[in-house]
Amino acid sequence: MNSRQRKILEYLSDKKIWIKGKELSRIMGVSDRTIRSDIDLLNQEIPGIIESSTREGYQLNFNKYQTYKYLNTDVIPQTPDERSIYIIKILLFSKKRQKIMDLQDELFVSEHTIEGDIKRIRDLIKPYGGLKLVREKNTIFFQGNEHLKRKIYRDLLTNEIKDNFLNINRTALLYSRFDLVQVTKIFEETLNKYNYSVRETAIPMIVVHMGITIERMLSGHYLTDDSINKQVDQRIEFEISEYFFERIIQIVPIKYSITEVRGFANILMGYQNAYHLNDILEYKNKIVDLSKLLDEVVKVLYETFDLDFSMDEDFKNGLHLHIQSLVLRMKNGTVIPNAHLQEIKKSYPLIFEMGLVIGRLIGNSFGFELSESEVGFISLHIGAAYDRLSSKKKHHVLLIAPHNRSLSKLTKGKITNMFKERMEIIAIHEYYVEKNIEKMNVDLIITTLPIDHNLEVKTVQISMFLSHEDEGMIFRALNELDKEEFNLEFGNQFGTLIDERFFFKNLEKETPKEVIDYMSQKLYENGIVSKDFKDSILDREAMSSTSFSYSIAIPHPLDLKSKQSKVAVALLRKPIQWGSYNVKLVMMLAINEKDSSTMWLFFDWLSETITNPSKMSKLLQSKNRNEFVHWMMND
Repeated sequence: MNSRQRKILEYLSDKKIWIKGKELSRIMGVSDRTIRSDIDLLNQEIPGIIESSTREGYQLNFNKYQTYKYLNTDVIPQTPDERSIYIIKILLFSKKRQKIMDLQDELFVSEHTIEGDIKRIRDLIKPYGGLKLVREKNTIFFQGNEHLKRKIYRDLLTNEIKDNFLNINRTALLYSRFDLVQVTKIFEETLNKYNYSVRETAIPMIVVHMGITIERMLSGHYLTDDSINKQVDQRIEFEISEYFFERIIQIVPIKYSITEVRGFANILMGYQNAYHLNDILEYKNKIVDLSKLLDEVVKVLYETFDLDFSMDEDFKNGLHLHIQSLVLRMKNGTVIPNAHLQEIKKSYPLIFEMGLVIGRLIGNSFGFELSESEVGFISLHIGAAYDRLSSKKKHHVLLIAPHNRSLSKLTKGKITNMFKERMEIIAIHEYYVEKNIEKMNVDLIITTLPIDHNLEVKTVQISMFLSHEDEGMIFRALNELDKEEFNLEFGNQFGTLIDERFFFKNLEKETPKEVIDYMSQKLYENGIVSKDFKDSILDREAMSSTSFSYSIAIPHPLDLKSKQSKVAVALLRKPIQWGSYNVKLVMMLAINEKDSSTMWLFFDWLSETITNPSKMSKLLQSKNRNEFVHWMMND
């Protein structure tokens, strides 16, 4: 795709209406014929991205366009905040000034959009006195001391699991053949029509079920008559499901199928009431009590990963339903591709790790082996449950607003609407009384008037009506709280875990097995692990490679049974092929069961680090153990 073709997409994206070919040729400074040729090439590269009409001209297919942008998120930041952070990183780590036109091409946006991003960055850096974004002619650069530059970059870093794990708009982009957002809207309208309530927390997983169902039907794969419970025909869920599918076949080219109607009705029943779930399943003469298996799943997640899902009925019912469907697929030899798999492995490595552990438990119970795709589906249930669990752990905030009650509520409403996933305003005070506030144990004070106090509580002053600059200050304060909390935990635990004895600089090995043999043997010789540690690591590698696309591999055993907790580190003299990637840094985890929370900290750190090229570079260039640990804990 050349720069002119990118500009055509950009122009159609900005206009959002039909555009005549003559107007496009005039804007681009080329002939009508060239425009037609460019659009043909674009549609060959991204089928259906531009719609054409003899009368109307050309129009962008926004669903296809968003899918294309989503699949290229590694190089094209999507949101204004992502673009701002991306530009800040470029300005911080580049020694030369940045051309605005180059940023337009790189970010796939218009000049108008870049102008908005520049204004947003200037608003973001206002609190950093002495740091300026300077524009000279057609270039931009930062002016200020190194300390300020590092501080703003550190403040803007965001953590892996802070986003909603199952964001419906993002999930929709994984399905290019239909509009999942529109399907979700029809589902919600159907529920309203029948006055049928579903717990809000269950909606994301039901949407995933819908997406997979429709994608399979579009490929000609329908449920068979003998695989679905027909008793559902007399229930309200059948009526709801039938109406829903009658609406869907009007917008998606699939055929009506009573078995699919029954299948979706059973899903609704499962999420509505556990009474409708089958407790006993049979596979190849093996009888499994699903209630007991789910109890074991909850127990393993708690004992291994320190996650308590015992009270999460959505998780248990959803996984119950999933296992029923999984067993049917195994009986019929059905394989379902998982559109979420790569996203989970890349963005949520520990969630995928938990999926592997639970997948192995389920597989052993029935006597079959789960594919990576099936493990990915199980990971979705775990990730959604973790999202619900972590949403309860919000920062506690005190709002001080010495205005009338209506204005205070308005301010609170705006803040809550913007940051409800990360913080909770536990009280509103009209004035500051240190003794009272000290007892509240809040994490953050947000005030609409200047206050001076001696408490060690982060404080943000905002305007009554919450400006864009105010949002930026709250955003940074929450990031700082997250970072401080993480660094405290991470520093306390990982400083001692990386031992000089197990730091191997310039290690010369040819294969992953040679590296694993060497590192695990050193741990064994020093009494850190038992003799079967290496075999467990190799078993884990056989399930799914632990390498990532940023020169790093994290080999670890299937169980947390090390005698002591240590992390062995190897910086290889030359990269080796490890799974699908070339690897130069190997971090072998040997974690004792009592330190299970360490796994969470490590994978949180990993999720952030593999998207930070500067940090990865510093780690790879570390000369010794102390320097490596320093760069692990600092940016």
